[in-house]
Amino acid sequence: MLKFISVSAQENLIRNPSFEEYVYDPNDPVIFHPLEKRYWLRLGSTDYFMPLFNSVNFGTPDNYFGTQIPKDGFAYVGIGNASSSAGLREYIQGQLTKTLVKNKTYCFTSFLSVPDSFQYSSRNFSIFFNHNDIIYSTTGIIDSIPSIVDKSCYTNNYDDWFLFKGNYVAKGFEQKITLGHFFPNGIDTFKMPSTNSNNSLTMYYYIDDLSLYEINTYQGPTDTIIKMLPPFSYSLQAKQHSNTKYLWSTGDTTLSTTIAADGMYTLQSITECGMGLDTFYVHFEDATIIPPDSTLGNTPNVLSIGSDTINGSFYTKNLPRNCSLLIYNRWGVLIYSTGNYSNDWKGTSNDNKPIDTGTYYYILSIPNNPTRKGFIEVLR
Repeated sequence: MLKFISVSAQENLIRNPSFEEYVYDPNDPVIFHPLEKRYWLRLGSTDYFMPLFNSVNFGTPDNYFGTQIPKDGFAYVGIGNASSSAGLREYIQGQLTKTLVKNKTYCFTSFLSVPDSFQYSSRNFSIFFNHNDIIYSTTGIIDSIPSIVDKSCYTNNYDDWFLFKGNYVAKGFEQKITLGHFFPNGIDTFKMPSTNSNNSLTMYYYIDDLSLYEINTYQGPTDTIIKMLPPFSYSLQAKQHSNTKYLWSTGDTTLSTTIAADGMYTLQSITECGMGLDTFYVHFEDATIIPPDSTLGNTPNVLSIGSDTINGSFYTKNLPRNCSLLIYNRWGVLIYSTGNYSNDWKGTSNDNKPIDTGTYYYILSIPNNPTRKGFIEVLR
């Protein structure tokens, strides 16, 4: 019999990740306002580009700053920096689908592109996670230490989208994400081929196709007992996510692997942000229902110490060999045990001393029969 955990797509915690949802305001068509009712806030004069705005030079793929086909869908946003470190700065801030879980590791990715008319690219594009909205006007650097900085993320051409990526270990309160430059200009900044200087801005990025997901990829209980009918077969399942490679300790490199024995298993997942490792233990138990032996007698609930009657011992009619018996007192202390019980317990402890009168708990294990458990009253 095969047990199986169904697969589900990895949840992207970014709302409106490619900026396709919008509310059009004909009185304010060119800035980021159309998205403010769709989970994003503009900090500064952040720009929004989509085909509806072609008539005002904020369309796609052609717009006031250059030409770029959206990485995903039909829209993207843009943020810029002024040449002075105290000058204009632009950021965007979004609401996550849910609060991040403390000590969980998350992978964030987005795609950036430099418009044709700008002079510089930078390694200082950053991400900041926090729990409330940031209050910001249009100038100066947001005074926060960024959560993710990808120093490998920069470009020297205008044609391609390039990947920004990074891991983040959550503190457990994060509900907001802010994107932008959190460092002064001139640090890790690179000259682009263009000789243009557009509106005193030296750096500008188109931004599209954001994702944030938990990097742990195993979908199922971490340590579990599987009760099932033999032969044992259980499917361990990874969460599905694009651009992720998998390696199970069984050697499989697919989304799932099938096991048939107790043991410790691992799943390595290689994502854009690095490698994740999940470890879990599986134990199988036979769920076969065994009908009771109709020839077995009832198990007594009274034991009369010193009696010559049938109640003078813990007696079960037709009890087979290789039974085991455990006796516990009212405080849960094991006072008697045997692995080869033959109807001969008469109210003594393991050291063969008489026990006190009172109520005790027994566990009688009988081969090929259900285990019997209950209370027995010991009398004199």
